[in-house]
Amino acid sequence: MKDHKKTKTHQDDWHNPVENQGNARETVRQIVKIIEQNYYLFRGWSNAFEQVLDLILYALNRDEEEYMKLVGQMDKRAVYKAAEISGLLIKAFCHDYCIWDYLGEVYMQIGSLSKSKAFGQFFTPFHICEMMAKMQLGDVKQLIEKAKKENRRITVDEPRVGSGAMLLACKKVIMQEVGLAGLDHFEFYGTDIDLTCVKMCKIQMLLTNYRYMSNLLLLHVCQFQENMAAPKKQELLNAESGVR
Repeated sequence: MKDHKKTKTHQDDWHNPVENQGNARETVRQIVKIIEQNYYLFRGWSNAFEQVLDLILYALNRDEEEYMKLVGQMDKRAVYKAAEISGLLIKAFCHDYCIWDYLGEVYMQIGSLSKSKAFGQFFTPFHICEMMAKMQLGDVKQLIEKAKKENRRITVDEPRVGSGAMLLACKKVIMQEVGLAGLDHFEFYGTDIDLTCVKMCKIQMLLTNYRYMSNLLLLHVCQFQENMAAPKKQELLNAESGVR
C-alpha cells in the first residue's frame, strides 16, 4: 500500500500559523550594499534612497505616469538597481513571509555610512516592536473571536508610525498565531509628519497586504522585468543584423 503523504496547499498558507523564513539581516545587508556601491548613479545618498522609495511606491500603486516620468530623469543603471532592491523586498515579504522592518534598518545604516543629516532618525529595533506587539495583542485567537461576535474589525493605530515597524510587528505576531487569514480581521493605520517615513511605511504595508496584493505584485514585477529587458533584446538584434 502506498503511503499518501499530505501535501501543503495554498489554502494552508492562509490558515496555518506562519513560521517566518528567510534571513532578514542578510536582505538588509544586500540592500545597503547595492545603495552603498551605486549611490553616485542617483547623484547622492539621499537621492538614492528617496528615488528607490518613489519607484517602488509608483510600481505598487500602478502609477505608470509618475513612474515613467521619474525613470526618464534617472540614469538607467540606477533604475535597474532600484528594481533589484524591489525584488529583494518582494522575495522577503511575499515569498519567504519574513516580516521585518527592512527599510527602517536600511535607512539607519545608510545614515551611518553617509553621515548625511537627511537621515536623522533612529527607529525602535524590530525585536522590541515584536515584544510590544505580543504584549498589546495578547491572545490573538480570542481577540478575533470577540471581534467576529461584535461584527467588527480590530483597529491597530500607530500615531508616530516611522517606517512602520510597530504595525509590521503586529502583522508578524498575528500571522504566527493564526496564519495570514488572521490579517483579514484587522485594519492598520499610521501617521507621521515625515514624508520619507510615510513612504517607507506604505511600501512595507502594501507588501504585507498578502490577500489583495501578492499576485498583483508578482505579475507587475514580471511585466516590469520584461519591459526593461526589451531594449537590450532590440540592441542584440540590431547588432546581429548590422543595424547601428
